[in-house]
Formats: sequence, structure tokens, C-alpha cells
Amino acid sequence: MDNAVLGPDDLVMDLGAGTGSITAELVRTRARVLAVERDEEFVGDLERRYGDHENLRVVHDDLLSVPLPHREFAVVANIPFSITTALLRRLLNTPNGSLTQADLLVEWGMAKRLTAAWPRDLEAAWWAARFEISIKHRVPATAFRPAPKIDAAHLVFKRKTGQSKHLQGVIWALLSTAYGGPNVPARTALTSFITRGRAHRMLHEIGIESQAPVGTIKLSQWLGIATELAADKSLSWPPLPKNLRTDGSRREEAPNRGLRAPQGKAAQGRANQGNAGRGQGNTGQGKAAYGKGKGGHGNSGQDRSNQGRSAQGRSTGKPRRAPGR
Repeated sequence: MDNAVLGPDDLVMDLGAGTGSITAELVRTRARVLAVERDEEFVGDLERRYGDHENLRVVHDDLLSVPLPHREFAVVANIPFSITTALLRRLLNTPNGSLTQADLLVEWGMAKRLTAAWPRDLEAAWWAARFEISIKHRVPATAFRPAPKIDAAHLVFKRKTGQSKHLQGVIWALLSTAYGGPNVPARTALTSFITRGRAHRMLHEIGIESQAPVGTIKLSQWLGIATELAADKSLSWPPLPKNLRTDGSRREEAPNRGLRAPQGKAAQGRANQGNAGRGQGNTGQGKAAYGKGKGGHGNSGQDRSNQGRSAQGRSTGKPRRAPGR
């Protein structure tokens, strides 16, 4: 909560609000809070306990499909381990998304992989190119009831400023080429976009041998190359893949479905009643969520209705694969 630095002008989402431990703290910041919860019983509890707060709106929906806000927003959440990747794709993939910062509790191993100096795949590199990713601190398994078998981490994502959508398109094109053939010589890879002579000069200026494998080029160097190429208006770039142009919502095709911030008690009272009859249990958590599940972390053992296809990011009804895999 302290790391998120929230105030009255901010919009923040608690994804998988459960019993409201995080929601209660978010409300006290006076930020406008969207508490997303799938379990109908938990939704009722949240509304009874916190419904008199004008800065809170309880949303009865699934965090893997709820429309994301169109205005800038933050996320503070304790998310199920089993759907971490699917949720991160929703939050981080879209180049023109509105997420500014996320403070998440995730599995320790996942946190270490995402903060590695060398991203292990295209998807991780795409996220790291556009967000500063850091581990705030390690959270021991003993901090949860029941305790899981593994520790967690407070993982922080902060969007990098000054990156236009055009620049991000260039970044994606270069990273796709690099991860598509990590052993291809750097100059050969760049000649997909520019002349051999220019590719040689650019690589020489940043201290990279022309025949060096593209897999050895650091992410920071790719960003420098992308920035220079993005400034050249004579170059054309392939369009971003479709799965990077939406937020992954099942209702993405419906216009104007972005969530609105709470606006007084009338807004909270509605609490997305159109979804109330679905009987979805907060991202598959049901009553096993947040400290009640057999799998611990309050999350990792709970995700019955979203395991399998939904937990793999296919809750949209259409298969979704990680970019470049």
C-alpha cells in the first residue's frame, strides 16, 4: 500500500478482492477503488462491509475478463498463482494500455524470472521493454494462512514514460526478430528493416560486432536501436499482432465497455448487478480464496473453476498463446 502511493485523484483496482483485506486499505487512501470479485458470496460481503464508502465500487466479475479502465489506473492485488501469467498478459501486453503501476503478490520463482537481466522469452522481453519491473521484497510462506509450500514476492511494475505507440511497435518488431532467431548475426537481423551499411554503422556505434548473435544483444541496446529507427519516418513497420491490440477481455468487441470509476453511492449500489447472476467465484477462487484454500497463499490451491483452460489465458473463449511462442 505504501509503495503504490495513492491519493484522491487516482483510480486503483483490487483484482480478486476476496474478503476485502486489501480493499479496506485501498479505501482509506481516498483513491477511487474498483474491487473486482467473482464469488457471489464475497461480493455480498464486500458490499455489506464497505458499501457506504463513496470511493468504492464492487464489481461482480472475473479478473481475466472484466473490462479494464480507459483512463490511467493502478493495480494493488494478491492474485492467484495459477493465473498469474494470464493476468499479466491482460495488464502488460497492450502497447496503449492505461496501466501505470501494479503492486502484486506473486510466486517467488515467477518474480525472479521476470526480473532477470536477460528475459528468457519474447513475452518477458516485451514487458521489460515497457515497464520497470522490480522485487520490492520477499514475502515468506508463513505470512499466509494456510501457508503454501513456496514464498511469494511483492512485485512492482511501473510503466516507462515517453514511449509512443509507434516506438513500441518498432520495439516489438525488433524483439520478435531477435527471439525468432537468437543465433542469427545481428547485422543480418537488422537488414530485415534497414540497409546492411546502416545496420553495420548502428551496431558499431553501440559496440556490437556485426556478426554477434542477436541473442547476445542486451535489452537496453535494443531499446536504443528502436528509438533511433522509430525517429526515421521513411521506414515502415509491420502491424502489431492482434493479441497485443486488445486487453484480452471477452467483451473487447463491445464498444465503451471500459470500467467507470465510482461516482457516489448510486454507483456502488449498482455494483455491476448485470453480472450478479453468473455465480462466478472470484477468478475460480470461491470460498477457498485469500487464506481459505488448501493450496495456501490464499490463492494457489483455490482456482478450481478457472484451472485448465481459463488459467492458461483462454477464458476469452478463443485460444491465446504467448507472443512468439
